Amino acid sequence: MICTTNYNGRIDETIFRQRRRLSRRLRCWAKAELIVIMVKNHPIYVETVIDTDMDKLWNYTHNPKLHEQWDLRFSKIDYLPKQNDDDPQTFLYETNIGFGLRIAGKGESVKTVYTDSGERVSSLKFWTDQPISLIREGSGYWKYVPTDQGITFFTQYNYKTRFGTIGKMFDRFLFKPLMGWATAWSFDCLRLWLEKDIHPHMSLIRSLIHYIVIIVLAFIWIYQGLVPKIFFQDAGELALLKGTGWFQGREALFLYVLGTGQVIFGLLFLIWGRKKRL
Repeated sequence: MICTTNYNGRIDETIFRQRRRLSRRLRCWAKAELIVIMVKNHPIYVETVIDTDMDKLWNYTHNPKLHEQWDLRFSKIDYLPKQNDDDPQTFLYETNIGFGLRIAGKGESVKTVYTDSGERVSSLKFWTDQPISLIREGSGYWKYVPTDQGITFFTQYNYKTRFGTIGKMFDRFLFKPLMGWATAWSFDCLRLWLEKDIHPHMSLIRSLIHYIVIIVLAFIWIYQGLVPKIFFQDAGELALLKGTGWFQGREALFLYVLGTGQVIFGLLFLIWGRKKRL
């Protein structure tokens, strides 16, 4: 079963097969034990399996000082003191977005559910009054399911945006895919921290190196295909082809085909390379 949480924090059970039925309409990225699902105008869903015990995973996701280290979406998380033990846990969060700007908001842990089978569900809501924030308010849940391979860790969340139609369009085509990627990266980062003791800072450095290498290599392939073979055919390359005697006056055409192939390879290398797990 999948738990979904609405804006009032109420937890509803829906049939797990619904995720499979929607598969043709989803933009779904599934790699090994990491599943990311983003449907246009629908919640972000991320699922992974972590080889650890329940209490340790719970601590790493509910201790704010640990949480802020692996979650790319937050730069700082602070729990606010409770007046009574039964009161919901409220917290403040900050996200640095660059150029000295930051988004600050507030959240509240609405409900925590423990089941007889050992599963746990933690639901929350969050909001910010900052006018520069695209997100106005939202809600979501974390779900923990014990399995033979470890703990299956789910999240699903959604939010309401500012700035009317422009904000909705920006969210649909850019911001929500970016949030889905950040959530997936963070889950993988947490998995590596718990399973292999690789600190999130090291995972970040490794990811940056990986993406820089992918971009540079893809650029080289695309550049070599476009500039000397399609846009400005190099005389030296044409002479080399003529010297082989294989093409008999069709050297320029072959160079166009070769350049197109290099551009396609560079683009595919860029697409496939960025999907590599940490």
